[in-house]
Amino acid sequence: MSECPLEDAALVEALAGGDPEAARELYRRHCQPVLRFALAMTDSRAAAEDIVHDTFVELLQHPANYDYERGSLRAFLYGIARHRIAKSVRAAVIALPHMRGDEDAHARPAPREPAELTAASATPEDQAARAQDLERLRAALRALPLAHREVIAWCDLEEVPYATVANILDCPIGTVRSRLHRARGLLSEAFRSLDRRADNPDPDAGVQDGPVPNCTRLDGVLGGGSA
Repeated sequence: MSECPLEDAALVEALAGGDPEAARELYRRHCQPVLRFALAMTDSRAAAEDIVHDTFVELLQHPANYDYERGSLRAFLYGIARHRIAKSVRAAVIALPHMRGDEDAHARPAPREPAELTAASATPEDQAARAQDLERLRAALRALPLAHREVIAWCDLEEVPYATVANILDCPIGTVRSRLHRARGLLSEAFRSLDRRADNPDPDAGVQDGPVPNCTRLDGVLGGGSA
């Protein structure tokens, strides 16, 4: 869905006045892009849903923090999500020494695409090829540092304008361009590494569990189902 900054600003103003319909409409407009970004950054549906949940809770609790003169609402939400992701990564790093032993025997659930990305392919073979391509992309993204992963997610996957990304990161557009150039180089190297690994598969590689459920609990934040 295309962005309508003035309409979003009016909806945020209505949200600040306690209008639940405004909350639901904002969620409907922006949930999927934020979810896709969070999924690309975390490679976990459950973690991505938590990021979306926390992002919209922050908007609902502090609507006055958004200033439409400083940028679009979506950029504002991306910024909240970015900080939430960085915080969760720091927490995961701190907890990592305590996550050995039995937990290592359980592979993380396979991430799923948001519903709007799962259009049926022409044949089962097409669906299998698409799934393989997506998993290959996710594996390559996992190899990137967060600072490079996020510019790939925004500029290449979500096609966010460079100026908007620069606004989110509070940096010059030239910095976005150079970081994206470096990120694309790292991504290409990650793909080459995956190809080399595919030629020499690990016989001890684990098997993933089933997919996690959809993020229906987000509806509760808005006081009802999304439109």
